[in-house]
Amino acid sequence: MSKLRLVLVVVTPLALASCSRPGGTPASAAPGSKLATGTGVVAEVNGGPILASELDQRAAKRLLRVRQDEYEIRGQVLDELIAERLVAAEAQKRGVSAEQLLKQEVDAKTQLPAPPYVEQIYEQNKQRFGAAPRDEALARIREILGGRAISERRAAFEKELRGKATVAVRLEAPRADVVIPAGAPSTGPATAPVTIVEFTDYQCPYCHRAQAVIEEVLQRYSGKVRFVHLDFPLDGHPEAMPAARAARCAGAQGRFWEYHRGMMSRPGPLDAADLRGRAAMLKLDPAKFDPCLASDRYDEAIRAIKKGRGKILTGGKVLKGDGHFVEPTIVDGLPRNHRINKEELFVPILSVIEVNGLEDALEVSNDVDYGLTAGIMSDDPAEVDRFFRRMEAGVVYANRSAGATTGAVVAVQPFGGWKMSGISGKAAGGYFYLPQFMREQSQSRYA
Repeated sequence: MSKLRLVLVVVTPLALASCSRPGGTPASAAPGSKLATGTGVVAEVNGGPILASELDQRAAKRLLRVRQDEYEIRGQVLDELIAERLVAAEAQKRGVSAEQLLKQEVDAKTQLPAPPYVEQIYEQNKQRFGAAPRDEALARIREILGGRAISERRAAFEKELRGKATVAVRLEAPRADVVIPAGAPSTGPATAPVTIVEFTDYQCPYCHRAQAVIEEVLQRYSGKVRFVHLDFPLDGHPEAMPAARAARCAGAQGRFWEYHRGMMSRPGPLDAADLRGRAAMLKLDPAKFDPCLASDRYDEAIRAIKKGRGKILTGGKVLKGDGHFVEPTIVDGLPRNHRINKEELFVPILSVIEVNGLEDALEVSNDVDYGLTAGIMSDDPAEVDRFFRRMEAGVVYANRSAGATTGAVVAVQPFGGWKMSGISGKAAGGYFYLPQFMREQSQSRYA
C-alpha cells in the first residue's frame, strides 16, 4: 500500500501575512510564537544522532496547526477574561454586583422571540420534531431562540464596555516562515513592518474579488505594508500561465504592477489577443513584449513557486451558477498539513497523499479533527484488523469496491462519525442512537 486517498476540500487562492526580509530569506516570526530551535540529541539510530534541531524543523509545519488551535483557544479565553474584568469594573462603578448588572443590561434589555415567530419556526421545521408534542417543541424553540437573543445582547453590552475602556491585547499569533524568492514583484518599502504575500491565479474569480480589498489595505497603510506577488496558476485554468508570463514580460519594461492590476480589476478572456491588447494600452514596446510572451523565459520561475504545492490531475474549475460549485477534482502532491487534507467542506475533491506503509497512513488519516468514514484495500487480514482497530472514524470499510472510503450501505449499517463529524459518537440506526432522544424519569411514591 503506497498511497492514501481522501475526499476533502477545494483549492483556493492563498494569501499569507508576515514580517519578512528581501532576497529569498524566510520571514521572521514574532518572539515566542514559533517552535524554538532545539539543541542536543533526541534519539540515536545505530549510533547516529538525530538532533533536536532536525526534529523541530521536520515537525514545524505539522505543529503550526496545533499552535493555531492553541492561539484561538487562548484568544477566546482571553476575551472572556477581558469581558469579566470590564463587567466587574462597571458593576463597581454603579454600586451593584456583577450579577445585578447583567440582569439590568442583558436580561432586562433582551427582546425575546414573539409567539407568532416561534409558531412560524415550528411550522417550517415541524418534521424535525417527529412525534414530539407540539407544546414541547414550541418550548424548545423558545429556549433556543431566547438563549441566542440573550447571548447576542450580552455580546453587544460587552462590546459597549470595551469601546469605553482602554484594552490592549498582546497575545501573539503564531506565524509561519514564508520564503520570498529573490526578484519577486513587490511594492512598498522593503523595511515595512508587515509584508503581505499573495499567491495569485489571474483566471481565478476569487482573486479578482480580493483585489479591491488589497488596494484598500495598501492605500490605507501606505508606507507601512509591503505587498509581494507570487504566481500560482492552477492547472485547471489554461489561460492563467500565459497571463502570468505576460505580467512578467510587462515587468521587463517596468510596467508589471500596471499590467497586473489591469488583469485583476478588469478580467477578460486572457487569450493572446487580449494580452497583447493590454500591452498596447500601456504603450509597451511590441517588438519586446510579443517575443517575450511567446517564449518560456519566465516559466521555470513561475513553476518553481508552485513546486511542492500540489498538482491538479483533473478538474479544478469553478463552475458558474447560483452558489459555489467546483467540478470533480483530483489533486496530487499537496503538503500533508494543507487545508485540503485537514478540513471538511463537502466538495468533490480527492487528494492523493503518498505514505510509507499502513502506520504512516493511519497517522495521516487520524491527524485531523474529523472522522466520518474511511476505507482500506488490502489482501492482508492482519493489516485490515489493524486498520479497524486504529482508524478514528465512525464507519470503516475494507475492500469495498463501490464508494471505497465514503458513504453508507443504506438499510444495512448504522451511519455516524467520530470527533467533529459526530459529537456523540453514536451512529444513526445504531443500538445506542434511539436512547439519545429518550428521557429517564425516576418515580417514587410514598404512603
